[in-house]
Amino acid sequence: MEFPAFAKVFLGALKPLIQLYFTIPLAGFLLFLGVYFGIVNNQRSFTRYVRFNALQAIILDICLSLPTIIEYVFKPPTAGIAFQMYASAYSAIWIVVLASVAYCMAMCFMGNTPRLPFLSEASDHQLP
Repeated sequence: MEFPAFAKVFLGALKPLIQLYFTIPLAGFLLFLGVYFGIVNNQRSFTRYVRFNALQAIILDICLSLPTIIEYVFKPPTAGIAFQMYASAYSAIWIVVLASVAYCMAMCFMGNTPRLPFLSEASDHQLP
């Protein structure tokens, strides 16, 4: 599967971190636990704003695992129009995630709380 051309620039800059992430067994799960227990549940050290954004990032990551689960259940196509649709769907998911992260970063830099549909409501319900 080929990434969009502009994605290669970002992936090139993050290559050492990506390699480290994939060499450590259960790195994703350990990172999830670290963010959740270190930031989200730490009411004394972090403001609600920081905890909200961390929880929103966790929920976005969980949502990103859904296409992978669907991929394991249904074998992805390898050729033809079905493969083109599959590749387009992956590109669309990547662009939506990139736009979501860019939006959240811009809102945080401006000092505002980013509001993503469904994710913000779920984050609000989880935080006291």
